[in-house]
Formats: sequence, C-alpha cells, structure tokens
Amino acid sequence: MLKKYYLRFTVYSKQFTQFAFTLAETLIVMGIIGVVAALTIPSLTNQTSDKQKVAKVKKVYSILCDAMGRAIGTYGEFEDWFPANISNKDATKMLCSRLASSMKKIKYKNENEYCEIVLADGIKVTPNVFYDENNEDPISIGVFLDEKKIKEGKEPILGKDWFQFNVDNKGDVYPYIGDTKSQNTFTTEDVFKNTCLKKSSGGDYICGTFWIINYGNMDYLKLDDDGKCPDGKQLSTKVTQCD
Repeated sequence: MLKKYYLRFTVYSKQFTQFAFTLAETLIVMGIIGVVAALTIPSLTNQTSDKQKVAKVKKVYSILCDAMGRAIGTYGEFEDWFPANISNKDATKMLCSRLASSMKKIKYKNENEYCEIVLADGIKVTPNVFYDENNEDPISIGVFLDEKKIKEGKEPILGKDWFQFNVDNKGDVYPYIGDTKSQNTFTTEDVFKNTCLKKSSGGDYICGTFWIINYGNMDYLKLDDDGKCPDGKQLSTKVTQCD
C-alpha cells in the first residue's frame, strides 16, 4: 500500500510541474500586458474624454435653446428686449437675468459687467452683450466645461476647454464658427477648409462648437494644418470624421 501511494504522489508531482509557469515566463507576460496597456489606455482615455465633452456641449446647447425660448415666451420678442441706448453692461445683466430665470442652476452671479450661471453638472455659462457698429450678432454665450485650467492659471482654449454660442437678432442660438455671417452653413469648400480645418495663430479651434453640434465628434483636434487626420485622411464638408 505504501508503494502505490508513493507512485501516485510521483505522478501527481510530474503533472503539476508540467503545467506550471516559471517566474521568468510570468514576468514576460506581465511586461507584454504593461506595454499594451501603456499604448492603448491613453488613447481610450482621450476618446472617453472627448465623448463626454461632446455630450456636454450638445446638452448645454439644448438647455440654452430651451431657456431662450422660455425667456422669449415670458418677456416678448427678443428684438424688443434692449432699448436703443442701453449699455453693454446693462444689456448683459438683462440677458443674464432672463436666461437664468429659465434655467436650472446651482449658482448665479450677475454683477458689474460679468455674468455667470453654473448648472447642476458644473458647466459654467457666461452670456455677454457687446454692441458696436461692426457686430451683426453681438451676443455671445461662453460655455466652460472645466475650470481646472483657469484655477491652475492656464489660458483655456476655445474649442477644447470652452465653447462659444452666438444669438441672432431673433433670439436663435447657434454655434460659433468664427464667421457670424455664415452661421451654420458654408458657401464653398474653401470657406469650410479655411474656417474649420486650420488652427488660428492663437491655437484656438474656432470651429469646435459648430463641429460638435453638427458632426458629433472632436476630430478637428487631430488634424494638421492641412486638415488631414493622422492617417492622412482629408476631411471636408462631406468627410467629417477620422478613422
């Protein structure tokens, strides 16, 4: 009986040795996993962050359109809101007050020439009126998704950290694209290329708000100065997403 038990133990021991991994093999596998993770996780993180920003910009656009519609229903036609001689400061305070009354907010500041409406998810909305003879649509609404850069003393980038909407003389809200005359359309492919597919000298993505609302992505951040994706794909009014 003792001899049979010993033989059984020997067979079991050999099986165990045959299927085990050595320490070197384990370390190699862990190293490969680490390299793959290092290559893929940053990309996945950036994609997730971009998708979150797209969702927030679209959400706040809907909120602004709804708030403006409610305010017009309460205070009358938008073109009659501001008296002829009203100052930019007073016009801004009026616009801010009327928008804020139609929005769900957690914080509201309206003093001097600065207005701030903070929504429940932390998005900051800053309406501004700047009437002068050169502005056809002089009302802008800045939307700051994350104030981390500001708190760190860094300059937020248009189309990346904050986004701008404009309001026409009828009270319609539309995404800013750097050319108020064009609003949501482009007359030629050249206009689109020069407006949306090139970074300005200050590094601003002036077409970012328009791009998100109409195309649902932030691939303009991936483009070179010729409007090409990292893989060489050329974007246009018909091709609006990198692979």
